[in-house]
Amino acid sequence: MTDDHQRTFIYRGALGNVTLRRVVDVSESDTYLQGLRLDRNQLRTFRKDRILEQFGDEIAEGAFEERLEAHRRLSPPQPKPRPRPPAGSIEVCFTGFKAVEKAELISIAEVSGFLFVRPSVTKNLHFLICGENAGPAKVRKARAQGVIALNPNEFRTFVTTGEIPDEGP
Repeated sequence: MTDDHQRTFIYRGALGNVTLRRVVDVSESDTYLQGLRLDRNQLRTFRKDRILEQFGDEIAEGAFEERLEAHRRLSPPQPKPRPRPPAGSIEVCFTGFKAVEKAELISIAEVSGFLFVRPSVTKNLHFLICGENAGPAKVRKARAQGVIALNPNEFRTFVTTGEIPDEGP
């Protein structure tokens, strides 16, 4: 499901950083919220359990900073990596890559236990890994289905740690 309205929330990242985030073109799954960050114009993925507070349209602009500082004063929890998903339980698709890089990523996926590497967006797809030449129609279709779009570095981090990083390189 996609929601074109802006979402504003306070978010605690994997390293305990507390920040104010504004996103549009939002899609959600049970675990993740994904949208375009307004300050960077980049597609980002956020874990819902790390959203500390969400704001509606009625809050005054100055109140954001006050609430942000209140959350920052709380001692940040130690980051805990999420356990890796069971082998074969996640379907991925790679799009927009040159053949050599795509082959490398598919190899990483297979060695890591991703049993299903799909050539296209399917109804059971979990992650779409997007290269520089990813087609916007495929990305839109995947996001409309609640699929999480990742770049190659985010995918490698996910495979290694079970975490989707909330900050890009």
